[in-house]
Amino acid sequence: MRDESRIGRVRRRRGVDAELKARKTLELDGWLVVRAAGSKGPFDLIALKQRGHETLVRCIQVKRGAVEVGAELVKMAQLPNSELVSLELWLYQPRRPWDVRRLITSWPLDREAASSALSERPTRSGASG
Repeated sequence: MRDESRIGRVRRRRGVDAELKARKTLELDGWLVVRAAGSKGPFDLIALKQRGHETLVRCIQVKRGAVEVGAELVKMAQLPNSELVSLELWLYQPRRPWDVRRLITSWPLDREAASSALSERPTRSGASG
């Protein structure tokens, strides 16, 4: 029993570490990020960024390791949404760039902003690419 609880703690810690890395990546790109610590809700991070008179919102679920991507995206697709909100699944694997899956692809951003703020593969150092 003791080993099971230790394994659970290790997995949770790794998940939290991935969330904190994602948060840092977003903050380095100018996003205000709120982490839903201990939440059992659908998202781990909510990121906000002002663009003109609009506030862009990214609702992000962070996963580490092997994940059934299709099942996670189906869960996200059932949530309410708008064109200014991006529902995202960020997949973390050590020593690799972030693998970002977005449900909404038509965000009101110009190409220059999209290439930096919404890169499909933001790196953990905060640079896009």
